[in-house]
Amino acid sequence: MNAFLACYNGIIKFFTKKTKFIGEENLKEGPALIISNHEAAAGPLAWHFFFKHDKKLWATHEMTEGLKAVFRYLAYNYFPRKRHVPGWLSVAIAFVACPFVNLIMKCMDPIPTYSEGSLLLTTFRKSHAAVREGKKIVIFPEDSSEGYSERPNAFLDGVAALGHSLMKKGYDMPVVVSYFDKKSRTVIMREEGLFTELWTKYPDRKLLTEALRQSMLKLEENRKRPPERP
Repeated sequence: MNAFLACYNGIIKFFTKKTKFIGEENLKEGPALIISNHEAAAGPLAWHFFFKHDKKLWATHEMTEGLKAVFRYLAYNYFPRKRHVPGWLSVAIAFVACPFVNLIMKCMDPIPTYSEGSLLLTTFRKSHAAVREGKKIVIFPEDSSEGYSERPNAFLDGVAALGHSLMKKGYDMPVVVSYFDKKSRTVIMREEGLFTELWTKYPDRKLLTEALRQSMLKLEENRKRPPERP
């Protein structure tokens, strides 16, 4: 990261509320697959600034392809479809926000994600490279096509597809489920087991993806449960 981006990154961090990661100290060194809910931009920023382990975040490819692509994504997808902002206002907000968003994406340097075709191999290739470097991969699998939810209603199967592709290459690593609570600025995380163990139990991408979603919902439920009296 060059000096300008490092300075910009520091400014954005200063204005981002600090997030506490509960269970982070229990994570093993080396690569892992971590899933988290999105909570719009708050989740990725929390992971970028306050998760101490060496990591790479996944991000939709439009956000990694320069100023024009960022504007189009914000104006015609993110704000109108995911945040339910009126069309004309979405364009206006995107016009103002896109330079700043484009810069923070350069600071984050995420792995671009594609949904299908040969470009999907780019996502896997960059993810495999990060794993070889010992980095943890943070994935936001929530299907946000109709907006974000405090309790994700559906997951896309990217984490299962990536884990399966790594398994075929001889890599095995822990899968960690986490839940980001925007109000309290906390992330609760729990290791679910090695990917090979989970794949043995759920030998299908959809089955495994749904099992991980249910695990995340349990973390969210436990967060709300009042503590037991002694």
